[in-house]
Amino acid sequence: MRAASERVAKGGHIIETECGLIEYGNAGNGPPVLVIHGAGGGYDQGLLIGSQMFGADLTLIAASRFGYLNSPIPEDSSLEAQADAYACLLDALDIDRVIVVAFSAGGPSGLHFARRYPERTATLIMRSAISYIDPSKAEDREREASINRVIGLGPITRGERAAQHRVGADRLNRGSKPRFCGNVTSLVAKAPR
Repeated sequence: MRAASERVAKGGHIIETECGLIEYGNAGNGPPVLVIHGAGGGYDQGLLIGSQMFGADLTLIAASRFGYLNSPIPEDSSLEAQADAYACLLDALDIDRVIVVAFSAGGPSGLHFARRYPERTATLIMRSAISYIDPSKAEDREREASINRVIGLGPITRGERAAQHRVGADRLNRGSKPRFCGNVTSLVAKAPR
């Protein structure tokens, strides 16, 4: 706990964007990587995990998601708004295209960023990330279908959904092959710049 407090005490940056205030931290030197943290921290967790993954060979940009550390919770705090906030942060930093790495609870907003901004997403890496939503409305089913297209899965039938609920299995563990596979280093090396 002390180490985490010390990381946060060093401070991130708060920047005014078209989407409002966003707290972020950055480190390293090289191609840009947007690191999206999980539930256990903010930008500090993103930088910690990103540096463990990549070292200093890439420029890590880690935003605190809505409500984490010093990032406020806007009136619209949907996954779409969070994805838009990442795009606004990149605009404010004058960055056109990034490798996106989403961890844990950062997975859904990472998927939405890749879906909403494919031209800005060089590669999407989901690491121990949440990738499943259970939509009940028609618009949510379309959103899920869009996400499935991003990660290379087809539509899901009611029977498949019910089976998922019974066993609590993540869709990617059902035996279907993800579109992108390989170790992180090779994915980053192959990412279009």
